Amino acid sequence: MRIEIGHNMEWAGVGDQIILSAVAREARREYPKAEIVLKYTSPQEVVDSIFGGNPDIDKYEWGLLKEPMTDWKDGHMTEKACRYLGFKAKNIHGDIHLTDKELIVAKKTLELLSGDRPVIMAAMNSSTSERDWKEEHWEEIVSMLSEKYDVYQLGQSVLYYQTTTLPPLMQAPVPEYLRGYKKEYLDGMPMVCSTIKGSRQEFRNFGLRKTFALMFVSGKYFGVDTGYMHAASCFGNDNFVFIGSKDSEMWTYPDNKNFFRNEPFQEIKERIKNDWMQ
Repeated sequence: MRIEIGHNMEWAGVGDQIILSAVAREARREYPKAEIVLKYTSPQEVVDSIFGGNPDIDKYEWGLLKEPMTDWKDGHMTEKACRYLGFKAKNIHGDIHLTDKELIVAKKTLELLSGDRPVIMAAMNSSTSERDWKEEHWEEIVSMLSEKYDVYQLGQSVLYYQTTTLPPLMQAPVPEYLRGYKKEYLDGMPMVCSTIKGSRQEFRNFGLRKTFALMFVSGKYFGVDTGYMHAASCFGNDNFVFIGSKDSEMWTYPDNKNFFRNEPFQEIKERIKNDWMQ
């Protein structure tokens, strides 16, 4: 039996791919002897970063599915995809299989960067404008959190935005802190992690796989509903997630602490303060 999983669109984001890891695991549970084939068109390094060490994928093939892998009914995208394949998902969270060595390196990296201070990983920009929040809101929350934590901003590099083949409407605005930054810091995978320490920022290009390991070790995520959120949810992190989309049930996870665009800002700030600043 051959089961193909994938997408029918040219560009599938990091979050889309992480959802496929959940579908692969659930398909393996339902059909232990099946050949599970991942169809992909994302950059190879992105695929390797997400699916490296994954025991549920038997074969990788370049290409698209002929139709979207969904039944268009209510529920999370993992649930939709599994129903499309003919079974029910028992766990909607994705899987990123990090090695012990990767986690040891990540732990030592955070110790070198932040010492004994706890760390929060934050992603404050996304590929769609509906997930945008007021810039002053992000700044106020980060300013509050920085009293206790080092806040690491996760984002994609200027170099990536200059070379991507994404349609313009799917390209997220380049974060202000990256504009004009030296090109040599942005070579390689398009994932940049900057540490916000008071008024000082330190820029490093860790690559996607190493960034996942840093997220796992940090244990906390704050930001928008984006690929990083799916990764943090894989790891069971303590997550505050800004939801701008009306289709939140499709993408988010019930164990996250979700807040929405139409909620009063001071109430959101108070929730975060009571949870993380005590």
